[in-house]
Amino acid sequence: MSCLLCKENEANQTGSHIFTHSLISKCINEQGKNGRDREIMFGFSQSGEKSLFVGRKVLPDNLTEVLGRELTDDEIENNTNGAVVDNIYCSNCEKLFGIIESDFSSKILTNIRDNVFIVMNIQTIFL
Repeated sequence: MSCLLCKENEANQTGSHIFTHSLISKCINEQGKNGRDREIMFGFSQSGEKSLFVGRKVLPDNLTEVLGRELTDDEIENNTNGAVVDNIYCSNCEKLFGIIESDFSSKILTNIRDNVFIVMNIQTIFL
């Protein structure tokens, strides 16, 4: 299969994130936790199937608090991150994405989050 971006090179890159982790980490990570492997993600298909992905660094006690139970053996065996895909981009294009994502995260996203926080605080003061 050829790379979905350049359409020239072989799609040989593994572990490509469908969404930039820095953009969605606040939505999928354990509350108050930063970094990778702290995800707790729930998925629902059109056919009604449910899925669950739990990052390696999520502690069992925290997971029990979220789920209200421990993971089943089946959930542990099928613990697959649906937001990470193999062999859709070549390594060159993946590197390009990394440069763009880093610049976006450090120069734009941080500024947006800081300003949203300020606006939220101002609204809280006046409510």
